[in-house]
Amino acid sequence: VYRCAPPQVTDLAAQEWCEQELCFTLTQGRVETAAMAAGTARHAELEAEVLVDRVEVAVSTREDHWALRALNLHAGLAQLQETGMTRELPVFGWIISGGGGGGGG
Repeated sequence: VYRCAPPQVTDLAAQEWCEQELCFTLTQGRVETAAMAAGTARHAELEAEVLVDRVEVAVSTREDHWALRALNLHAGLAQLQETGMTRELPVFGWIISGGGGGGGG
């Protein structure tokens, strides 16, 4: 059984990296390796270079989750406009089938 969360950009890119690893991740969950832990630590370092303050927010409802995503998007776009760079800018959209080019299904 696959996870219930919507697909992430990483899921799409993972298909190019290793389809079998993606299948295991979706069916059995993600098992963190030493290399993954090192990557997570490096990611935190890079994020700390551009973030002013990190604030932990308790999320208890779906509405809270979407509101937090909207706030993160707003903060990321404001930072991008002010400084010319940002990290972890949320991407919203739909995956469509067909010939590409942005048209509907």
